Amino acid sequence: MTAVARAVVALALVAAPLAAQAPGLPVHGGGFRQGVEAVATIGWAGASSFTGDATTYALGLSYGSGRLGLSGTAGLVDPEADASAATLGALVSLLLVGNGVDTPFEVSIFGGYGWFDRAEPRVFIAREGLLRRDPPLGTPGNWRVLLGGSVAAAITTPYASIRPWLAPRAELFQLTVSDATSDETRVAGSAGVDVRFPGGPGIRILWDKVDGYESTLGVGLSYRF
Repeated sequence: MTAVARAVVALALVAAPLAAQAPGLPVHGGGFRQGVEAVATIGWAGASSFTGDATTYALGLSYGSGRLGLSGTAGLVDPEADASAATLGALVSLLLVGNGVDTPFEVSIFGGYGWFDRAEPRVFIAREGLLRRDPPLGTPGNWRVLLGGSVAAAITTPYASIRPWLAPRAELFQLTVSDATSDETRVAGSAGVDVRFPGGPGIRILWDKVDGYESTLGVGLSYRF
């Protein structure tokens, strides 16, 4: 087995007990800075999503060393029709191609697990303004597991580094339809742009979509120490 193949297997095994970006936020696939980086993110999700029609406020911490990146996120989901609830998650990423300097094009793989403290039964707001117990495609559970890859390009200017990225993935979660619960696997993906300034600060814009559910938007401010 090659070194890359061993790395893929190791990542899949490590991802299961770790915790994906937290539900309510887009999955960040823009890669990791070397060292420690803190980020504050706001996410906006649609009615048919993991968190329902809600705004999520979260803080995250990531660490990059060599080709390995780790991140953890904790936040508060403030939905329109429920009491606020906690959302947690983490992500592990392995850089396969590039290093942002000699090769500005990067390819990574990542995996993780996210959790949302949803009250049962979940109340969703339909587009017509009526309260409904179940969205049209069923109620997503409290947890999700993901495994995917990302591609990013580093565009260096005298004032900032601009990093557009794309991160397709497979996502496993629990789904309840008419009181019947099953495990569901869906195609998903996220995209965004990270802008990193000299000295440590940065901003990021993110978009996320799970097949069959409404998209999630996010904006974040970061700082590398």
